[in-house]
Formats: sequence, C-alpha cells, structure tokens
Amino acid sequence: IAPNDLAARYRALQRLAERGHNYRLEQQFFRAELRAHQFAEDWPWHPRFWFTVVYEILSNFGSSMVLPAFWLIVSLFLFAAAYLSLSATQPPSYWDSLQSIPQQAAHKIVAKTGLPFPISAPAARKCENGGAGDPYTAALALSGRNTLLFAAGAWSDANRNVQTCLFGFHKVAERYEPKAPSMVTVFSAVQIVVSLILIFLFGLALRNNFKIK
Repeated sequence: IAPNDLAARYRALQRLAERGHNYRLEQQFFRAELRAHQFAEDWPWHPRFWFTVVYEILSNFGSSMVLPAFWLIVSLFLFAAAYLSLSATQPPSYWDSLQSIPQQAAHKIVAKTGLPFPISAPAARKCENGGAGDPYTAALALSGRNTLLFAAGAWSDANRNVQTCLFGFHKVAERYEPKAPSMVTVFSAVQIVVSLILIFLFGLALRNNFKIK
C-alpha cells in the first residue's frame, strides 16, 4: 500500500466508523490518518507536519485530557521562572529561578501539611514593594493568573500587588503602578495564548471522551 493510499483508506474507515456511531474507532482511524500523511505527503518543511507533531504531543490528537493538563502545569512553572528572573530580587539565572519556585512551593506544602519530607526553602528574598510575601510565590501567582485569565482578570488589584512585589512600583498619574519590564508583557501575552490553546485541547479531549462513552 502506498503511503498516500494508506491515508485515504484510514479516512474511508473513519467515515464508516462515523456512520456506525463507533466513535472510539473513528478517533483511532483519525489519528492513524494523520500519522499516515507524515513522510508521505507531509515533510518537515511543511507546516502541517509540525502541526501534527505538536497536536500529538500536546493532546494525542484531542483524545487525552492528561497531556494538556500536564503541559499547562509545566508552562505554569516555566513562565513563573521567567517572571522571577526579570525581577530585581531574582536568583542568578533563569535556571536557578526554575529550580527555586517549585522548591519554595514544595517547602510551603510540607510545612502546612506536616508531611515527613524535609524540604529546605530557597534563599530568602523580600518583595520589592516591602510588603508581605516573597517573590517566589508572587511569580507563581502571576503565572497562575495569566494561565486562568478568565477567572482572575489581568488588571485586578491583586494582580498589581503581585507585580509590585516582583518589580517594585512607580507613580503614574496619582496612582502607583508596577514597574514591570516590557518583557513581562511579552511573556504574559505568550503565556495567555499557550494557556488558551491547552485549555481548548483539554475541553476537546473531554468532549471526545464523553462522545465515546
């Protein structure tokens, strides 16, 4: 069977499964069709090749709820480390930021729950605005608010407090605003887009799984 004929056959089988209301087989043939296109009609210099690769990695072609949830959590920590690395109280490098944020989160969880797993806290750092809290938690909170933008609101007072903890503040038109670097806006915009894609893929997988059942 030629590779392009293989994709066409999977597409035909997918239609038969759809007519028979066998949604599980329909999804299996859909995934097989997309894979059959690779290195047959789609090559690494074609956009659809990489769309298929990313689609599979992020959600197993819209069938996995675990994968988008996993990547959403990963992106939460990756972007939190980026925000911390841009603050005036940042660790020496991005990689140190990436290590210290989950370390601080794990330390707080163990301290509150009393679990017998001693985890040392990262080097103590204070908020730039002199308030309570620490930049590690503030970076994670900012990342979480961007991840769930529809729930928190990008310009809420709580979000301003988080940003002033990380970046300090300056007075603008009789109001104190966060003194955030311009890259924070860039990272936030990218994170919002990434989060929306992952949330959409989670919802798509949820719909497909209920459809199968």
